[in-house]
Amino acid sequence: MSQLLASDVLCIILGGGAGYRLFPLTKERAKPAVPLGGKYRLVDVPISNCINSGFKRIYVLTQFNSASLHRHISQSYKFDQFGGGFVEILAAEQTPTSTSWYEGTADAVRKNFIHLLNHPFKYLLILSGDQLYSMDCKDLVMHHVEHGAEITVATTPVYQESVAGFGIMEMDSDFRIKRFEEKPSDPELQESLKLENEWYPRLNIEGDQPRWLASMGIYVFNREALEPSLEGQQTDFGKHIIPGAIQKQRVFSYIFQGYWEDVGTIRSFFEANLDLAKPLPQFNLFEGKAPIYTRPRFLPATKINGATIKYSLVADGCVINGATIIDSQLGVRSIVNSGCELNRVVMMGSDSYEIASSGESLTRIGIGRGSKISNAIIDKNARIGENCTISPEGKLENHDSDNFFVRDGIVIVPKNATIPDNTSIWANGSESGLLDPQNFKGIGRSRATTPMDQPLDIDFQNSVFLDEAIGWLGLGNLAEAEGQINRVAPQFVRHPDVLEVRWDISGRRREWDQALSIAERLVEGYPERCSGWLHRSYCLHELRRTLEAWNKLLPAYSKFPKEGTVPYNLACYSCQLGNLEQAKGWLEKAAKISGHQAIRSLAINDQDLIPLRDKLKTWLVWTSVHWAAK
Repeated sequence: MSQLLASDVLCIILGGGAGYRLFPLTKERAKPAVPLGGKYRLVDVPISNCINSGFKRIYVLTQFNSASLHRHISQSYKFDQFGGGFVEILAAEQTPTSTSWYEGTADAVRKNFIHLLNHPFKYLLILSGDQLYSMDCKDLVMHHVEHGAEITVATTPVYQESVAGFGIMEMDSDFRIKRFEEKPSDPELQESLKLENEWYPRLNIEGDQPRWLASMGIYVFNREALEPSLEGQQTDFGKHIIPGAIQKQRVFSYIFQGYWEDVGTIRSFFEANLDLAKPLPQFNLFEGKAPIYTRPRFLPATKINGATIKYSLVADGCVINGATIIDSQLGVRSIVNSGCELNRVVMMGSDSYEIASSGESLTRIGIGRGSKISNAIIDKNARIGENCTISPEGKLENHDSDNFFVRDGIVIVPKNATIPDNTSIWANGSESGLLDPQNFKGIGRSRATTPMDQPLDIDFQNSVFLDEAIGWLGLGNLAEAEGQINRVAPQFVRHPDVLEVRWDISGRRREWDQALSIAERLVEGYPERCSGWLHRSYCLHELRRTLEAWNKLLPAYSKFPKEGTVPYNLACYSCQLGNLEQAKGWLEKAAKISGHQAIRSLAINDQDLIPLRDKLKTWLVWTSVHWAAK
């Protein structure tokens, strides 16, 4: 039976769209071509699952930045002339019947009928190109055949916190799908889709915590069912094809219970890569029965000269000189020099070795001496100079700069970027090649004024202490910052900038009671500035703390002229926490204060709101209509 199935199965791997959620890793490459695990690419995982299952006729569908993916596929997967196996790219193309690009997963398959139907096959196996899992696809196809299914959807049990992000289905006792809901958010709807308790012993699920069956984006279609399912112009399998097919065709669920991770976002990609380096990873690259295949390289063994390395993966051809590397991953040809400290870093290496010319002073590929990097992704061929500091601590969730980005609270140095010597990517999301506390000395400038325009200056010497404290904050050295701020004279301890530094130190240490006490003093004397101060706790990923602080401080703030950004920020925090009703209320207040056009402009242009735009736009449109009617 296995030999028959192997000859009757044709595989398609969906390369995805532009991969915006993985930007900037997809700035110059297709999503399936993003490096993974030090030496692989994302696309290697589904291709290896197919090959390990005996299925060797594989198409990869893509349309964005496909040059590097083409190169990787052509250099990695070569079968003998007599077996009939292939791995080929099907890029979007214009035809006499279509001039548009792929508009969704189903549309991509529909537009390639002309290529697919040229092959003899009984079953079409459709896989996603950005997932991390190890599956024997032969079991999936066998399940499809044994149940007489026309369409089978691979599913996996998930907990409630993940339900709103996936297609969720309900099935009968014979695995036949009765209902399919794409990304349900309503609690009552979620409750009705919950996996019934009698399934727990059948699936060997331990415990009684509720589970739901989520679509993995993996499908099997009978050849005869394929064209009828894709008639019309519907573009997506999860949103359109599967829900419609349930009423007309035999659609079944195949339940997969191994490790599975959708690495479609920067955060999930980052954490999945770091997990590969753990002593007992959830996805084990050292499993001999189901290896992950990739391009063969002819590289020397890695050279380690006196380094300290813990819980890390180091690929071929690296050179590590006296560095400390913890919970990290180094890709092929990574160069890390002496005195470097890497903690939770995914470094993708380089495409070639770089030979220094005599007298050349350019920043070299790799990481220069004395640099300290944490919670970051360093893309291929990046050049990081000496004595650099790179960390997301205290930054915005999302931030764009010329040579680095912050996404999901992780710093990304993009492909081919250069970070000059002595650069510190510091707490407010900016960078400077001259960031040194000594450079803050001697400024002695007058400080901010009170709301009544009464000057409150700091003399020269105390200004030096304050400026040095700000400099140490920028470098993330809280102990030095606290030491300098403690030198400020007693008559200036209630100055807003002094209080702001103390608030910043307490917030970064997560000493929230102390931070709130300082914030209360700030809002009492300088209420018009508290929006910015409290916004930083949002940047530090403490949304619930932020809302608690706002609710406590808002009465004092409301005594002063109102500012539209205050309820607007509250709307953002509430929306991020999933409380849309509360977000709606705050947006109403923001629109009333500042006018709906100003609020709309903030939502469209503010880079912090990229993850919230879809939700916020709904409320903004409602708010605009509401206040226009008034």
